[in-house]
Amino acid sequence: MQVSPVNFYWLRCAMTLSSVFALLIAAPTMAMSFGASIGITSDYLVRGISRSNHNPSLQADVHASLGQGFDAGLFAASVQIAPNQQHNTELSGFVGFARDIADAWHSRIAINHYSYPWNAAGSQYDYDELDLDVTYQQWLTLSAMYSPNTPRYLPPWGISSVTATAIEVSAQAPLSREFFLIGGVGYAHVAGRFADGYTYWSGGGQYSLGKLSFSLQYIGSAGAATQLYYDSAAHSRVVGTVIWHF
Repeated sequence: MQVSPVNFYWLRCAMTLSSVFALLIAAPTMAMSFGASIGITSDYLVRGISRSNHNPSLQADVHASLGQGFDAGLFAASVQIAPNQQHNTELSGFVGFARDIADAWHSRIAINHYSYPWNAAGSQYDYDELDLDVTYQQWLTLSAMYSPNTPRYLPPWGISSVTATAIEVSAQAPLSREFFLIGGVGYAHVAGRFADGYTYWSGGGQYSLGKLSFSLQYIGSAGAATQLYYDSAAHSRVVGTVIWHF
């Protein structure tokens, strides 16, 4: 029996999400804990690139600590990949594993799958990521990312899957129990014909008030980002975010 591309796409999404749900309810003997959040941001930016066409984005997540260092979760956000495309929803699922590697050092590795079920281009925008984070004393984090199938628009062929990598350094400095200074700088490289890379950065503050958190950041990306992502590149933007954790 031959599976059509559309049916295969939905099958892939269903398998990805069901595998995360299975992890969330598996291993009843583990000491599990759950959490969730809902929020809104004035621009959904990932590594200096907007996924909401520089418009506000509603976001929500549910996650669980499964015990023994494992965690898993689901995330949803309203997006608009390009100005000429309709508003869409990004769905992602992750499975991660964390452990201490020294008294002051903490590491975490995670596998993520991103899908856009209602995008006109269908599964062409789906992609996967492998992330590695190493944190020192909960304030300084070095992150590395690898994706084997990141979507990239390559004229005149259209959307193609290419490899992508990124490395980032981020930090948070507490000024009080409620207020933190936050910032970071990174470099991302996207393969394919005319492969290129760009630098991105952010800086600002975050304030926590009970279960609510507020952040205001200045986010920018170098000019090379325009050659890869056109008008989606951040350049220089001020972004505000409100999140309710529960």
